[in-house]
Amino acid sequence: MVKAQAVIALAVAAALIGCQPPEEDEGPPKPRKVEFTGSVDKQYVGVWSTSDGRSVLDLGQDGALAIKSKVSGPQGDTDSDIKGQWLAQKGKLLMQYDMSGQTITIEYQSTLSGNSLKLKEKSGRETEYSKK
Repeated sequence: MVKAQAVIALAVAAALIGCQPPEEDEGPPKPRKVEFTGSVDKQYVGVWSTSDGRSVLDLGQDGALAIKSKVSGPQGDTDSDIKGQWLAQKGKLLMQYDMSGQTITIEYQSTLSGNSLKLKEKSGRETEYSKK
């Protein structure tokens, strides 16, 4: 009987402790912070376009970035025009821009081969660009 009471007390204590979230788990998940460091690599400099022309990257020799794309949505295509900066670092291409008052930094795994640039997102989605 005493053993059963001890087990029940431990189970209740574990349930009460387990039901309280740790302080760092409060709120929605926070995106991983990407550090915007690297350098302008002349191999990336130029205007790059997807084969369907829906996405165009202009990577300037001064680190300036211009992204023009067509984004599909419920009411059809919308044109997007983003300006920012870019850097390269150890097989990665970093893009940084401001959107709605927040600085966004995106990191892509990049593969350069001649006039072909492949960018792979963390999700695994890959986009291929050709130099114009």
